[in-house]
Amino acid sequence: MEQSKDFIEREIQKLTLLITMLIGKVNGNEPEDFDETLKEVNEELEEQFGFQLEELEEMDNQKLLMKLNSGNELTIDAFTKLLHQIIFTKDQIRRETTLNVEKLADKALFLLNYMDKTSSTFSMERMKMKEDLQNQK
Repeated sequence: MEQSKDFIEREIQKLTLLITMLIGKVNGNEPEDFDETLKEVNEELEEQFGFQLEELEEMDNQKLLMKLNSGNELTIDAFTKLLHQIIFTKDQIRRETTLNVEKLADKALFLLNYMDKTSSTFSMERMKMKEDLQNQK
């Protein structure tokens, strides 16, 4: 049983590191590379979670939680940061994409509210992201 728990924890850590790496790519890219970066993000999301950003826009919230490793707090936190970064990077460079920023912001807000309800830890960073996303709409 302990080995199983260790394995699950390692998998969660790997997913969190992957998402953190994607955040770094989105954050550090040049405006002309934004489309290529989104393509890389979509490929990784498809491989690890079975969906791409465009599919996320229409996905049921409970299905999203299931796909994000049954609602693990670390994975959800990292994924929410990724969505936040994509939304605000796109806004800063003013690129046209097929992404619906309002729908992505709704998903990020859902995840942030879910974490507020389920986490025993208060997070100023989460509160700031919520404020940013609500102002984006």
